[in-house]
Amino acid sequence: MTKVKKKRLEKKSISPRSWNLLCAAILIVLTILLYLNSLGGDFVWDDRSLILQTPQIQHPERVLETFAQPLTVFGSNYGYYRPVAMMSLALDQWTWGGNPLGFHIMNLILHLGVVICLYFFFTGLVNWKIGFIASLLFATFACHVENVAFISGRMDILATLFMVLCLWLYFRKQNPSPFILAVCALFGLLALLSKEIAFVLPVVFVTVLIFFIPRQYWKKHISRGAIFIGMPLIVYAVLRLYAVRIVNPPVSDVFPLGERLLMIPQTTVLYLQLLIFPFNLNARHVILPPQYSGMSMFVIMLIVVIAVIALVVLAARRNKTIAFGAVWFCLGILPVLNIIPLRGQVIAERFLYFPSAGFALMLAGIAGIIHKQKKHTRKPLQIVIWVLLTAVGVSNLIFTVTRNPVWHNELRFFSRMVEQTPDSPLAHHNLGYVYYRQGNYIMAELEYRKAIELNPTFPDSRATLGDVLTCTGRYEQAVHQYRMYLNLYPDAPNRAKTLEVIEMLMEEIERESIEQFK
Repeated sequence: MTKVKKKRLEKKSISPRSWNLLCAAILIVLTILLYLNSLGGDFVWDDRSLILQTPQIQHPERVLETFAQPLTVFGSNYGYYRPVAMMSLALDQWTWGGNPLGFHIMNLILHLGVVICLYFFFTGLVNWKIGFIASLLFATFACHVENVAFISGRMDILATLFMVLCLWLYFRKQNPSPFILAVCALFGLLALLSKEIAFVLPVVFVTVLIFFIPRQYWKKHISRGAIFIGMPLIVYAVLRLYAVRIVNPPVSDVFPLGERLLMIPQTTVLYLQLLIFPFNLNARHVILPPQYSGMSMFVIMLIVVIAVIALVVLAARRNKTIAFGAVWFCLGILPVLNIIPLRGQVIAERFLYFPSAGFALMLAGIAGIIHKQKKHTRKPLQIVIWVLLTAVGVSNLIFTVTRNPVWHNELRFFSRMVEQTPDSPLAHHNLGYVYYRQGNYIMAELEYRKAIELNPTFPDSRATLGDVLTCTGRYEQAVHQYRMYLNLYPDAPNRAKTLEVIEMLMEEIERESIEQFK
């Protein structure tokens, strides 16, 4: 080849920086298009408590108080400590003045940040092709709708963003400067203060060393990691235990450990299915122990899990990218398998946000196996793999776009929840509360009574049904429901107020009876 032709080819080639910018631009455009129809949503579900009913959010000048108290949702203390996530909501409130559009825009921006950071981090660890495919798949996963379209779902986004930033900055260079180490420590602390999933960061850090760093450098990196990851853990512990003095409240109404362990196969299969073909996106997934759902289902799910593990192990032996992605996924999914009892909701699509990055990398790494195959089998295998990856991506694209509008308002959201889980008392209760706020007392009463029919010991529906009966002038029935509420929930925080209402209604009943006698 002549020198002239070589120079022409060099001029036509794209520089790595330009290529990275092009890939990043594609990812940004695709992600924005996917979630464009989520920006018109209102405050939904936990948003009403965390944003509209929290004084530290409504009055941003009080936001530092979030460092001195646990996170509460509708008055319930689950023992969580997430002041950075609450600060981000207060910042949105201060910037947008309570307009939900601004909160949704911020969620999308944060999600974009995670997508781009994953691209550069995975590109640095493996190569740009794997990094682009993995981040592209991550951007399309429909289970992320619960993180992006649901404002309160940003806690997982924040924790993942700060963790990936921490890892990416550290592993960009072989010898990071003290300043970079300090920034990494800051990101680690911010991740911990966003959500508890960040406790897996030290293990992910060690996993990166094992798979991508030569053994002779491990000691040096571990000593550094002990400082820039250990220090945030100490600071977090001080803030939580001494400044806040939180002792996690006991978890009630949970299955015994043995039953929770038996639920793991079905939960794992559900999470894998939601990543591959998410046709059943639901904010209220319900999984019961085998003695309730049937031992045959447990056996089937266990066989599926064992088969998946076997296939991943076989693939991981040929490709360290697949192995690393599988370990990342497992590290992210273990804390949310309810082995240690979870407080509040025990199965949620938003829990998949961090582990799904490892799953995306695992899928992208499958392409690396092709080059190790013999020539006569490489082409058919390549076609099969790309068809499967495309099917996963396209199905997630479709379900993402169609799921976003469900989160637009509470009537639509809870109506869909009732359709999907008609036997859920909470779904009917929440839909009833939407009707109650709208002044549609007939529909509200129907939903509350359905919730009580499904669970007669559900105290919240008793209280809110009492409110409906009060508004419609049926005071004796209202008093009965209020008393049932207090019997079922003797430690209710609004007990004194409820007793005052009962007393007031009894006086009104007595007054009406006297007037009727006259």
